[in-house]
Amino acid sequence: MRHPQPAGLIAIALAVCVAFIGIGIVEPILPVIAAQLGASHASVSWLFSSYILAMSLTMLVAGPLIERFGPRWIIGAALGLVTLFALLTSLASTIPALTALRAGWGFGAALFTTTALVAMMSFAARPAVASRYFEGALALGMALGPLLGGFLSALSWRAPLLAAAALSLVTVVFVLRRVPLPTQVAHSGTPVGVGLVLANFRSVRFSALVLSGLFYNFAYFALISYAPLWLPMPAERIGMVLFAWGLAMALGATVLSGLLTRRLAPAYVIGLSSAALLIVFTLLAAVPGLPVPLEAALVILTGLLFGLGNPLFTPLAGELGSGPRSVRVGAFNFGRWLGASAAPVLCGYLGERFWPELPFAVVAVALALGLGSLGVAVWRARYTPKTLAGAQG
Repeated sequence: MRHPQPAGLIAIALAVCVAFIGIGIVEPILPVIAAQLGASHASVSWLFSSYILAMSLTMLVAGPLIERFGPRWIIGAALGLVTLFALLTSLASTIPALTALRAGWGFGAALFTTTALVAMMSFAARPAVASRYFEGALALGMALGPLLGGFLSALSWRAPLLAAAALSLVTVVFVLRRVPLPTQVAHSGTPVGVGLVLANFRSVRFSALVLSGLFYNFAYFALISYAPLWLPMPAERIGMVLFAWGLAMALGATVLSGLLTRRLAPAYVIGLSSAALLIVFTLLAAVPGLPVPLEAALVILTGLLFGLGNPLFTPLAGELGSGPRSVRVGAFNFGRWLGASAAPVLCGYLGERFWPELPFAVVAVALALGLGSLGVAVWRARYTPKTLAGAQG
């Protein structure tokens, strides 16, 4: 029987928030780094892509590592790596060095986020509750990161990276001293390895859901990596826009998503979110030269829409996958983050090489493909709306 531990859930959520500040803090300083290092948009976008690619590949081994060493040791090591690589990134002075160090940062972040989600599910009454807390904390971190990065960039583009290292150091001390994390997880007796993670992809319905998540994440990271390069604003104002975007996403993830799933099946809410995002990105692609305040408002609106769907993917993946929870989460996140890793560099290149709104057209196509994949997942699962609603918890 599951015994909820609200204090542990909230503590881990705060740590997740700090971890995702590390992603968001880079967003407003991308144009500054490009200008000061004489780099192209595609080149600085590698700071995002290398981070996300490292996160994706780490998901393959995160589950087995959690099963072997336990959440406490993995979270401690992961946050230690995040602190180290954030510090080293702040000292780098070339794009290749920044890219490589951001990949190391992503490795630590992936170990932490996967373990944190597993730990939160053990603290929560239902997996869906943990997922909403996780996505809300993620959104808040993604909101605070750009705000912090935008203001600190007035000192230097290195200042936000140093701040991220300091926050990570404080977080690792807080979590290890204050959160009652287990040193081991309950084992099912089945050997856990990368093969068990990849075995999930033999299921057509699971793979279709992963594809849907992949295209959804592609759109998500295309927006947060390309918007700072596209919006004609200084770093401070970009940080404020993305702060509002993150708050809107937190509202969608923690409040509106839960309200909608009381009446609609989770897959339907994901579908509605994807369809609404498809309309917004089509508008951005088809109508260039919109007033800058309207462009900023549409960016913020996507945060609310992303927040509606984000918390619902992981519980559905847990329902459709196989193996221990850490393995199911790792398999799903590996797939959806792998696709997302291409978004920053691709969008940076297309927007700079052809025309600025082309990346939004690519995102619209990705969202359409994601809707189709979601339909296949639902159809192969033979779910009724009632069963889909029950997949949350």
